[in-house]
Amino acid sequence: MILNATNSKMLKSITGSPFLEDWVGVKVTVYVDKNVRFGKESVEGLRLSPARVTKPVLSPDKTQAWNNAKAAFKRDGNLDAVLARMDISPEHRRQLEQECSS
Repeated sequence: MILNATNSKMLKSITGSPFLEDWVGVKVTVYVDKNVRFGKESVEGLRLSPARVTKPVLSPDKTQAWNNAKAAFKRDGNLDAVLARMDISPEHRRQLEQECSS
């Protein structure tokens, strides 16, 4: 894909750098924008947006991850390290904290 000025500006915004070398390996979402101005016409064009990062969800049925999260909570006194890598519902968070305190 050849980057036009608009997409180059978006990559600069995503990476915080104007240098091509810093864009290597950056994950983005490429989508079709059906309303790109090209001269006096509106045409379809490719656009970039930051890649959506989806974290796995932590729940008691994922036994190994659940036990690792409990160990991290007991070690650190919080779930910061776990939440950096996984999402957890408020109900499961309370359950995990209760299991660690008993």
